[in-house]
Amino acid sequence: MERQIYPESIEDKLYLETNCSLNGNNEKLSQTNDLQEFIHEMKIQYNDLETENKELKSSLLESEQSRSKYYDLYQTTPTGYFSLTENGIINTTNNTGASILGTDPDNIVDNNFINYIALNYRNIFNKTIVKSLKFDESQSCIVKLNGNEDDVCADIRVTPIFDDKNKFNEFRVYLTDITKYKNSELELRTKYEELLEKMNDRAEKLLKVNEKLEKKIDENKISDQKLRASEKREQTRSEEFARVLYAVPAAVWISHDNKGLWITGNQLSYEFLGIEPGENASKSLPPGERPETFKIFKDGIEIPAEEMPIQLSSAGKEICNFEFDFVYPNNNVRHMMGNATPLYNENGEPRGSVSVFMDVTKNKNAEIKMEKLVKELARSNKELKQFAYVTSHDLKEPL
Repeated sequence: MERQIYPESIEDKLYLETNCSLNGNNEKLSQTNDLQEFIHEMKIQYNDLETENKELKSSLLESEQSRSKYYDLYQTTPTGYFSLTENGIINTTNNTGASILGTDPDNIVDNNFINYIALNYRNIFNKTIVKSLKFDESQSCIVKLNGNEDDVCADIRVTPIFDDKNKFNEFRVYLTDITKYKNSELELRTKYEELLEKMNDRAEKLLKVNEKLEKKIDENKISDQKLRASEKREQTRSEEFARVLYAVPAAVWISHDNKGLWITGNQLSYEFLGIEPGENASKSLPPGERPETFKIFKDGIEIPAEEMPIQLSSAGKEICNFEFDFVYPNNNVRHMMGNATPLYNENGEPRGSVSVFMDVTKNKNAEIKMEKLVKELARSNKELKQFAYVTSHDLKEPL
C-alpha cells in the first residue's frame, strides 16, 4: 500500500490533485496519443484551480482581519465575558473579566467561578444559575467579589446556552463592575441621611420659634384689635375730610413738595382752574406740562410762578389774606382771597403746604360798586353844598 501524502497547504493540495489527474490519465494518453489536447485541458484546469486558490486566500485574510478586530473588541469591552460549564468551571474569559476578578486570564481558566464571589453572596449567585437553567432565560443578580484589595460590587447576568438538540452546552456570564455606581449611591444615601438629620433639627428649631410666635401673636391680638379700630377711625376721618373738601365753598389746594411742583385740590379748585380733577395744577412745571387755562394776576400784574402763594407757602412762608385774580382766556376775571400754610416733615423742614382761597368776585364787584356810589355821593354832596351856598347867597341879597 502506498503511503498517503497529506497536504500542508493549499498549494500542496493543488499539486497533488494535478499529479493524480496526470497518473490517472496515462492509460488514456497511450490510447489516444493526443498529448497536446490533454496538456491544454490540464492548463485550463490548473488556471481555474489557481484562481480559486487566490480567492480562498483573500477570503481567509479578510476573515482573519475581521476575527482580529472583533477579538480586540471582545478583550477590551468594559463588560467581562465568561463561559462556564454546568458545574460553574470557567472555560474562557476576556481580559476585562479577569481584571474585574483581580487576576489574569491564564490563571482563571479551569477554576470555579463561585470562588471569586464573596461568601455572603454565593447563595444568591447559585439561585440565579438555577433559575436561569429552570426557565431557560437570562437572570441577573448583584454580588460582591473576592480577590481585590477594595470591595468590588458587580452586576452579573447569566444566560444558559443549549445546542440544536436542546442539550445544555454552557453558561454565558456577563460581568459589569458597578462599584463606582454603588459608592455614589452610598455617598448619596449618607448625604441624604445627614440632610434629613439637619432638616429634623431645623424643624425642631422652627417649631420652637413657631411656639414663641404664637405666644407673641396672642399677646398682640389686643394691640391688633386696637390698631384695627384706630385704622377704622382714621379711615372714617379721612372720608369725613374728603367730604368736607368736597362740600366746603372754597378752593383747597395741597402742595406735595417744597417747590410746589405737584399740586392737587378739591372739586371746586379744579372747576376754578378749568382742568380735569386729579391733574397737576402747578404753574411751576415746564411749558407744555403746566396748565394754560388760567393766569394769576395781582394789582393788574401777572405773578411769576415762584411768587405765587402756594409756592411761597410750600417753601415755608405763611401767607394770610392774600388777594389775587384768575384771568381766563375769554378775559373773564375771578377775584380770590385766602390763606396758605406750610407743612413740615419730622425734621422740621418744609414738605408742602395747604391753601384755602374763596371766590370773592361778588364782594369785590360790590366793593367796586360801593366805591363808585361813594364817589357819586361825594360828588352829589359837593353839588348840593354848592347849590346851597348859591341859594343862601341869593337869599341874602336885597330884592
